[in-house]
Amino acid sequence: MNLANEYLERVYAGVLGKLIGVYLGRPFEGWSYERIMAELGEINYYVHERFGVPLIVTDDDISGTFTFLRALPDYHHSPDLTPAQIGQTWLNYLIEKRTILWWGGIGNSTEHTVYLRLKQGIPAP
Repeated sequence: MNLANEYLERVYAGVLGKLIGVYLGRPFEGWSYERIMAELGEINYYVHERFGVPLIVTDDDISGTFTFLRALPDYHHSPDLTPAQIGQTWLNYLIEKRTILWWGGIGNSTEHTVYLRLKQGIPAP
């Protein structure tokens, strides 16, 4: 099945927005509006430069997105893609404790908990 160009453009725009948000927002992730205003003021500069940290680093938010998207070609771009198929995609491509997810342990890391549950045969909801 071919995906409509409009759909592809929406996915592209969504991924692009996520990349921008993750990379540019990383230095102050989790901060309240009040803290941002108090410590950074109105932002019209690249915050990572002010903090002396790299703009792009390996990130579980980004790799998770691409792992989800990988399910589309694996299942012939089906409009009826199921949670079970996405779960199988995780099992096919993630390498435990090596792929870029937070391997923080069951109950501590959502991604790790999901991976371990899938490995145990517990189906995706």
